Amino acid sequence: MAKNTAPGKATKAATKSAVSQAPASEAAAKKTASPKTALREEERVEVGVLARHPALSDASLRAFAGQITEAAAETRGHETTAVGTLRDARAWVVTIERVILSGATVRYSLARLLYFLTAVDALARALDGISTASAGTALSLAESRARVARNSLLEALESLVLGNEEAEAELSEKRGSTERVELIVTSLRSLTEMAEGWLAKSDEESLALIESAQLNTDDVARAREAADALGASALAKTEAGAERARDSAAVNRLEGRVTFEMAVVMRAFNAAAARGVGERLVPGPATRHLLMPSATKKKTSA
Repeated sequence: MAKNTAPGKATKAATKSAVSQAPASEAAAKKTASPKTALREEERVEVGVLARHPALSDASLRAFAGQITEAAAETRGHETTAVGTLRDARAWVVTIERVILSGATVRYSLARLLYFLTAVDALARALDGISTASAGTALSLAESRARVARNSLLEALESLVLGNEEAEAELSEKRGSTERVELIVTSLRSLTEMAEGWLAKSDEESLALIESAQLNTDDVARAREAADALGASALAKTEAGAERARDSAAVNRLEGRVTFEMAVVMRAFNAAAARGVGERLVPGPATRHLLMPSATKKKTSA
């Protein structure tokens, strides 16, 4: 049964005090982030990490989401700024993934990280005015996976065509562009077709090159699947385009889920760090008053 309370919740007094200490620029940005601020390509660390791991199971999704109600999430969302929450959450991602993959004994799973990142991505897309339905997140993941598949094929094909002017020209033509989703799909399909052409060769020289580049049918299958998934996700997002996340209550709920997950991972990591394992997680200025209320009280009373 979901609870209406959540870890690390600050008192109203602490919250008001912390907000009064926040920079004017951050206060002015509350709930009304510029779309470009929310989704600048270089900041989308959550999508890159999600793309490197298998999709979260439905059971895990239900289990983690069920630990906080929509009402409790919305309440938490009122206590922070959405842009600041997004920035603070993203600042932890690399550290969390590194510690988990290192095998350190921390009571926090990779599945929980993937759920956290899904929540971060949903918040980013809400700020950008993109549908809060699954279409937005699915498109992010499909695009990132397609880029990974494309880069992998390019790496192999560049090795194969080296020194062959005709083949180099063909690759240059099929390389295409990644500026837009539809161009990524076109590029990936063209590269897949070229890779299939190489795998169909049977002469000894070509077989030697193929073996050297380690190109195989699995690479082609993954690339084709990635292209199909990206095309389908782009279509789903277009069809859902009329649904916009302009309701501040909806943004607050997404924001509250992100800070709830930040509290969960911070508690696990800091408990492990106290035992000398892994690294501590320290919240940034936008979420400190919510995640470390006692520390905020000491600072404001000093």
